Amino acid sequence: MVKNILEQPYTLLALAMLKNYDEYTFNHPENVAVIAMSVGKACGLEQNHLYQLALGGLFHDIGKMTITPQIVNKPGKLNPHEYATIQLHPQNGANLVRKMEQIPDSVIDIVNHHHLGYDRSGYPASDNHLRISPLTEMTSIADTYDALTSIRCYQPPSSPRQAIEQMKERSGTYLNPEFLDQFIAYLGPYPVGTLVRLNTGSIALVSDQNKSRKGTLNLKLVTDESGRKLTEPSLLELADNSKIVAEVDPMLNGIKLNDYLP
Repeated sequence: MVKNILEQPYTLLALAMLKNYDEYTFNHPENVAVIAMSVGKACGLEQNHLYQLALGGLFHDIGKMTITPQIVNKPGKLNPHEYATIQLHPQNGANLVRKMEQIPDSVIDIVNHHHLGYDRSGYPASDNHLRISPLTEMTSIADTYDALTSIRCYQPPSSPRQAIEQMKERSGTYLNPEFLDQFIAYLGPYPVGTLVRLNTGSIALVSDQNKSRKGTLNLKLVTDESGRKLTEPSLLELADNSKIVAEVDPMLNGIKLNDYLP
């Protein structure tokens, strides 16, 4: 994963969009691992730290194994007792990971504090001066991004662009503003997985970003100008985003992103 994210970062970021919505709890750690490495890549981390981010992402919710599935997968709002119970999963997970061999302290910190905000809101409860690993704050960004862009039993998914706008509202409070800004710049104005309408009327999916030529987007045309779905999506490269007129909701248009990614 680390090798591929270094060589083809947008390929793995696209893979993170391939959700099996019926198995969110199973797939979520894999998505967070991939996205956390993208955050780390955006922040200029070296490979050893990317490895720790990947491991932390895969393990971050392992403590949910200690919580009854009825609480973890409850579709409605948790009552006070249930909420207090779910808040135990980071500490329970950290206790599990500590028993494993050769696990870096930074990974334990990710598991224990991934729900503790930049302003130290969240859980487990802490004072404002607690020092946590920068890798933990990067994982929190990845965790938030994946949660917002996934179908959950209690909320519809946000598009990548919508998720970014929601995350900006948490910048400086729950999310580290420096790391978030670098991640947003890394994703670009139209992140991979964004469905867009072109000025021709066609609908296309942003499938890659050509960083060697700043601003260049690689698209897959999903429909023609009349709105008819294409049997074989054709590829299109835009020199910039000036031909994009709007973002498109895939659910409202009956388009399944996993038919076109990666």
